[in-house]
Amino acid sequence: PSWLGAQTNYPIFKLALRYIISERSHVQGVWGSYDVFNPYLLQSPFLQVDFEHEFSGFVGLYSYYRYQYDHSLGTPFNSFLGLGVRLHLVKG
Repeated sequence: PSWLGAQTNYPIFKLALRYIISERSHVQGVWGSYDVFNPYLLQSPFLQVDFEHEFSGFVGLYSYYRYQYDHSLGTPFNSFLGLGVRLHLVKG
């Protein structure tokens, strides 16, 4: 997003299903072409599975695996594995 940059507009979509395991944990499946600041072309969407667990009000664990494909599910384009610890410094 820039006032001076090139403007390219194209459609995006995102569909997610979340299963709440407990008050502190959930698993989620996502299919889409957009996530936060990462828009993808409709020909190369992604499938993602993610998991989160809060150990306390301040510390949590998250992980995800994202598989991006090119035109068909059997044609891999990218894959990502993310693991992390989330710290809640301000209780909200």
